[in-house]
Amino acid sequence: MPKEEDKATEIASNEDNVFHFEWFPELETGHPEIDEDHKKLVELINLVSDAIEANDGDRCKKMFASFVEFAEDHFRREEVILKKIGFPKIDHHIEYHNKLLVDAHKTRDLCESAEGGLLKECFNELVGFLVDDILKGDIEFIPYMMEHNVVPSNPSLKYPKL
Repeated sequence: MPKEEDKATEIASNEDNVFHFEWFPELETGHPEIDEDHKKLVELINLVSDAIEANDGDRCKKMFASFVEFAEDHFRREEVILKKIGFPKIDHHIEYHNKLLVDAHKTRDLCESAEGGLLKECFNELVGFLVDDILKGDIEFIPYMMEHNVVPSNPSLKYPKL
């Protein structure tokens, strides 16, 4: 059975080099606000993809900047939620977000002068960013939310115990 990271990467590209990231149920945290933000991030990634496909570098860079800005806002909203429910690893999660944002800003700055194939590499970095946030970062708080009845328990999804 493939890892979720592998599934996400596979969904993000196809043999025609046209990139789109599809939302799938395994990405859901069960928290409506967080899940809506994640879906918006996927939508923004796909707008970047559309700009790359149209060979519109200016629009691509604008959408990339919008993605990073929205990610910053999402992280702050998520952190407020986690503080409110008393998530014990909040400081670690905030540090993780900050590291992701440093990487996102570096990639955004690099992509400001990017053209053609390099824009596709920037897109791949965006997909990696989203996968890191959801599948590596957020998976840490989902069991806590379930155990504290913040989100419904979903036995079909396999999350590690804290």
